[in-house]
Amino acid sequence: PASFGFWCLNLQALVLGIEEIAILGGNYNQIAVEILAEYTPLKLLQSAANQTDEWPLLRGKPVNEHKTMIFVCENYQCQQPVETVEQFRDIISRKHF
Repeated sequence: PASFGFWCLNLQALVLGIEEIAILGGNYNQIAVEILAEYTPLKLLQSAANQTDEWPLLRGKPVNEHKTMIFVCENYQCQQPVETVEQFRDIISRKHF
């Protein structure tokens, strides 16, 4: 019986995909904490102050010195970045429901 939860998560990954979230900018840590505080199943989150070639999800993203940007991606294809956690929530809710 305990395996049913794992099967459901695998089905959800197949149907909805895995959320790829990249956060870049000076305030990345605070935004990452806010996003991680909420339940978003099957997510991968990477964050940094500047883009880096070490991590594929952070590679080649534009960085603004005065803004922290949140990128929502799927298969490394990202939507337009947003600046606030509220805008991020809106993207996630439209995608899944």
